[in-house]
Amino acid sequence: MKTQSIKEEKEVTNEPLYFEMQDNFSSFYISDFDVLKCVLIADSNKKIPTLTDDWIKQAENYILKNDNYVEYSDKNIAKFQNVAEDFYCPDCGNSDFCFLFKDLKHEFILPLEQIIFCLFICKEEHVIVDTYPNFWILLFNSYPSLQNLTEELIHENIQAK
Repeated sequence: MKTQSIKEEKEVTNEPLYFEMQDNFSSFYISDFDVLKCVLIADSNKKIPTLTDDWIKQAENYILKNDNYVEYSDKNIAKFQNVAEDFYCPDCGNSDFCFLFKDLKHEFILPLEQIIFCLFICKEEHVIVDTYPNFWILLFNSYPSLQNLTEELIHENIQAK
């Protein structure tokens, strides 16, 4: 699945952070706690640098706190379907660990690279405490395109202040 845009949206409330995404079929939102679920699965499958026990516990607590959150809006919320596996796209020739999501209209997959980018925004928005310093360096070595995106995001945030 090729995502055309990712935009974070968070108001000053207790509601989770949502990421607006688009594919060729629709616009949808994924929550920060679904992002954390995917990251924990990627960690347990050794698809990312190993997370610390403290970080995992913090993520699990955040997920438990927000997993039953009910969104009362017209947002098309996509939910993680507890399915993750390696996926090869014959159209583009790329391979990645992917996660199955479902919104009101269709099922689709999100690659680990997009989940990691959302995790970086979660870190910047202080949804969850940062991991150990080498974690991001190791991830950027695996996904060099993320380093450019995160640098652009940081630069935009500095200019906005």
